[in-house]
Amino acid sequence: MSIDILREFKNSARDFRSEKLLLAVSGGLDSMVLWHLAEKAGLSYAIAHVNFQLRGDASMADEALVRKQATASGIVLELKRVDVAEHQRQHGGSTQMAARTLRYEWFEQLCREKGYEWVFTAHHQDDQIETFFLNLSRGTSLRGLKGMEQQNGKVVRPLLKMPKSALHAYAEREGVVWREDESNHTHTYKRNFIRLEILPLFQKLNPNFNQVQQENMELLTAANARVEKAFELLRSTLLKDQGDSFWVAHSDLLAHQADAYFFYELLRPFQLNYREAKDLGSAFYGGGTSVIHSKAFSFWLERDRLVIQKSKQEALLVQKIEASDLQFNCQGQTYHITRKSNKDDILTDARHASFDAGRLAFPLVLRPWQKGDRLVPLGMKGTKKVSDLLIDEKVDSHQKNHVYVLVSGGEIVWVVGYRISEHFKVTAKTEEVWQAVCETI
Repeated sequence: MSIDILREFKNSARDFRSEKLLLAVSGGLDSMVLWHLAEKAGLSYAIAHVNFQLRGDASMADEALVRKQATASGIVLELKRVDVAEHQRQHGGSTQMAARTLRYEWFEQLCREKGYEWVFTAHHQDDQIETFFLNLSRGTSLRGLKGMEQQNGKVVRPLLKMPKSALHAYAEREGVVWREDESNHTHTYKRNFIRLEILPLFQKLNPNFNQVQQENMELLTAANARVEKAFELLRSTLLKDQGDSFWVAHSDLLAHQADAYFFYELLRPFQLNYREAKDLGSAFYGGGTSVIHSKAFSFWLERDRLVIQKSKQEALLVQKIEASDLQFNCQGQTYHITRKSNKDDILTDARHASFDAGRLAFPLVLRPWQKGDRLVPLGMKGTKKVSDLLIDEKVDSHQKNHVYVLVSGGEIVWVVGYRISEHFKVTAKTEEVWQAVCETI
């Protein structure tokens, strides 16, 4: 089925014709088509390009193309180069997540300082479907399966219902110039694996799979909207506010035949995940512990009510530790730092840690552990998820919220209080030992 891309774009963008827009342009096919369509539609816009400096000369060539096109057409270009690796060193997380955070923080800054009212991005139908499968693989609810929204805050995605193939055909027909990102053809990122390996199988099964999946996600979006509206009404009637806590009567929960899903949706504002919701359901019907902890709240059962209260825990702050520092604080404990050359006089139990100082890249970063964090635990050859390590150590869900990791050059050195990394251990070749000694046990 042939798609009139320009007409579809004008329909998507018609409510923004009189607005001051910012187009997010990378130099790739999708965003260069977005730029071409905005020009054809007569929109008032400027271009924003972020150079993540992740692909060397290729990143500079992307920037050069966008700069050349903007200069030739007399369009205002907002340009920023960012250090993704430094952001990761400070905050952790994946390369993609760090790049996304830096990108959208800058867009917000531009809107605030220069008066841009909306940010147009080039996300399209294929991106939407990839997001569905990515979220499905991670575990999600209806909210994750409905995909991205066409408008979310100041971000607008006018191409979201258009397939990549239609954008490609438009670009070739109209002579749109773009640069190909070679990393899109590798399996480096999970999204690429879904694009290159998973989706072609579904398209073999059904040549119209993209359209069918688009309709699936529209149905999921509608279903999610009804679920959210229903539970919003339930919260307003069932949750009683006591200032520093909330409660729900047992009789109300029984009347609604509360199960894990019911608890999950009803208590979603309190950051209860589905596993915790299942524990709560089990406890409610007499089969488990009476106190459940989420990231920021505690839930416990009294004789006639379920009580919800904000957890009293220390602020989860990111700290930098310089080579000259003599101590740091973590989990309510003070760790004194010493440097020594005597490898025989080191502490090796979990509450203390000793490292090869020559392998540490300062400043070190001390931060709360995050989902997806990995290290090579002492004595092992392969990596292990921190979440799995904490399960092995029998750390309960409440205590997990207080666990920190020490990071050197983007690599985890120590899950504080539990396990150090094999890569930073003291060996026969170590010349100087960096040792953190806990003041109290």
